Amino acid sequence: MTVIEKGYDRGPAKYFHGRKGVLSAFKERCDHALATGRGTTFLIQGAQGAGKTALLYKCMEQAENNGWTTLLTDYTALIDPPVLRELLGLSSKLNQALQLGSRDVAVQDVKLGPASLKLGAPSLGAHGLQRRMQRVLRSAAGNHGLLLVVDEAQHLGNLRDYRYRVELENVLTSIHNGTVGAPVILLVGGLSTTENAFDAFSISRFENSCKVYLQRLSPKSARNVLRDYLTISGQVHGQEKELDRWIREMDQRTHGWPAHIAGWGELAAEVLRDDGGQLTAEAWASVEQAGRERDNSYYQSRTSGTKPRDVDALGRLLSRKGLHAVLTEEMVIASLAGNRSEEDADRVFQHILHKGMLAYTDDDFLAVPIPSMHDWLVARYQRRQRYSEAVRRRKEEDLEL
Repeated sequence: MTVIEKGYDRGPAKYFHGRKGVLSAFKERCDHALATGRGTTFLIQGAQGAGKTALLYKCMEQAENNGWTTLLTDYTALIDPPVLRELLGLSSKLNQALQLGSRDVAVQDVKLGPASLKLGAPSLGAHGLQRRMQRVLRSAAGNHGLLLVVDEAQHLGNLRDYRYRVELENVLTSIHNGTVGAPVILLVGGLSTTENAFDAFSISRFENSCKVYLQRLSPKSARNVLRDYLTISGQVHGQEKELDRWIREMDQRTHGWPAHIAGWGELAAEVLRDDGGQLTAEAWASVEQAGRERDNSYYQSRTSGTKPRDVDALGRLLSRKGLHAVLTEEMVIASLAGNRSEEDADRVFQHILHKGMLAYTDDDFLAVPIPSMHDWLVARYQRRQRYSEAVRRRKEEDLEL
C-alpha cells in the first residue's frame, strides 16, 4: 500500500496506534461475511481531522492480510460494471508496482463521472444494471471477499438529483442488505452527515456494530504516536526524562486529536532533526510557538466560509453551556435561527457540521470535537463582544459631545 510521507496529509497515517475496538468490530464483520456469504456497509463517521482516512487504510490493510480483494474507488464505479471490472482487473499491474499480494488492489484518486456511464448504465435499465453489477461483484469476491472503500462518503448527498440515482440506490441497497450473493463489504468514511446521506438513498438503518462515530484517540494511543514522531522522525535517542516531558506537554496541547497530533509531531520532528535530536528548552520553545500558530490556522480554516454572526452564535451558545457541554440539534439550530427560515437555519447547521466545528457523539448529541477549539471559539466570541461594546461606548461618548 502506498505510504504518504506527511502524517497529516490524506492517506495512511505515518504512525498508527489504537482504534483496536473499531478494527476488531470490522474484522468480526468480515469474518461474518465470509461465513455467511453476505456482506453489508460499514460506516465510519467523524469530524475533519479525526483520522477517518488513516483508519480506512488500516481496515484495508487488515482485510488484505486476510486474503480479501480491496478497492479504493468512488460511488460512480458502482453503477458502471465495465469500469468496475477494469479497475479490479488492474490488480496484477498494481501488485507488481506496489509489491502487494495477488489479491490486493489499491486504486487511489479514481476520477469517474457521468461520461463513463455510457459504457453500461444507460442501456441496461435499473434492474438489468443491478443484475450485471452483482455478477461483477460476485466474480471479484469469490469466496475470499471483496472490500469496496469510499472515502469522503458524505458526498453521496450530492447525488440526490443524479441521473442514475435509482441505479445507484439499487446497488447500494443490495450490498447493504447482503443480497449480492457473495461476501462484499462497502467500507465508507465521511463526515457526520454521511449517515443522513445514506438515508436519502433508502438506507436508514446500520447495525450498531457497523456504525462508528470516530472520537479522539485514547491517551495511551496518542502518547504512543507522539513518541514515534519524536524517536523515529525526530531521531531522539535516550533522554528519557525529557522525552516523557515532551510527550506529556504535546499530549496536553493536542487533546488526542489525530490531525493535531500529526501536525505537532511533524513540527517537532523537523525542529529536532535540525537540532541533532536534542530535547533542549530552545527546541521546545520553537515547537510550541509553531504548534500554536498551526492550531490557530487550523481553527480559522474550520470557520472559513461561515458568516461571522453564525460563528458568534455558536461561540455564545458554547460560552453559556461550558467546556464539556452536550448540545442537541434543536439547541444549535435555535441559536442560529435569528430571522432565518427553518430551512436556512438547518442549512447553516449542516455547514457547521461539514466544517468540523461540531460533531456527533456516540449517543447522537453534539459537541466541539477538540477542547482547545471550544476554547478558541469562546475566546473569539468574547473578544468580538468586547470590541463591539467598546465601539458602542465610543459612539455614546461622541453623541454626548
